[in-house]
Amino acid sequence: MIPQKRLGKVFSVHLVHKHFDIPDGRVIVYETARGPNHPDFVLSSPRMPERCENLRGLCFQATPDNKMVTYEFTTDPGNDITRHEAFVAEFNAAVMDLGVRNVFALTAKPTDARVLTEFEMPDLASTVLAYEPNWLLSEGQKSTSTDWVANEASAGGVPGVIQLMCTVTCHKRRHKENLTT
Repeated sequence: MIPQKRLGKVFSVHLVHKHFDIPDGRVIVYETARGPNHPDFVLSSPRMPERCENLRGLCFQATPDNKMVTYEFTTDPGNDITRHEAFVAEFNAAVMDLGVRNVFALTAKPTDARVLTEFEMPDLASTVLAYEPNWLLSEGQKSTSTDWVANEASAGGVPGVIQLMCTVTCHKRRHKENLTT
């Protein structure tokens, strides 16, 4: 649906998954951390929404009453999705019809939509997401990143081909596999 509507720069499909329990009164918030001694990275952690400036929805889960409910937030800039209400309703209906509301969600892509690799930090109830994770890894450590990439113009000119890109990142080395569905 996303490539057919040419909305690959605005939306992506998100695999619904749980990192850790979230304390009452808090929501998961993704925030970019910038610093002079390391590349930019994103920190995902439970925050009190009333204490976050510029909070906006990031990941939305379908509901039976044809509404998308925000379950992860960000403070980073993103695309204006208000003009895509018809598409969001269509996505919601498709997810409900297929019975996959607890499997797939809709992400309103941030303006910087590069692929991120996740590293869990359960002791801090947080996740670090890095664009180039090699600087975070020490010898022998591994991490895995799974992203759904929608190609708007794929080989043979067939729109709507989805690739599951599995990236395994090892210290100073990267390996990718593309599986076309």
